[in-house]
Amino acid sequence: MELSILRDPVRKVVEKIVERGAEFADIRIESAEGTYLELENGVVKTSRSGAESGASIRVLYRGCWGFSTASSLNIEDIEKAFEDAYRAARSLATVSRCNRRVVKLDP
Repeated sequence: MELSILRDPVRKVVEKIVERGAEFADIRIESAEGTYLELENGVVKTSRSGAESGASIRVLYRGCWGFSTASSLNIEDIEKAFEDAYRAARSLATVSRCNRRVVKLDP
């Protein structure tokens, strides 16, 4: 999958979360390919290969972090993961004083 096609849909999801009060939101996407071989007495018994993709989401709300993951790169799954992370951060902020912040550093 060409990851650049996710840029605009994910940006819209982040904008919605920020409009609802999040101070920060981000996504980290991982994609991996692998091959599995099972040997028995030096002979290949089973082999298979494949690819997996997923995403981890962070949302900062009133100084509290919320985290979630998506096990696919389907935009609906990513949007749900952002919502879950937002709800987790918001829930924590209602019962705890958090003081985390994101600081932008110049390169």
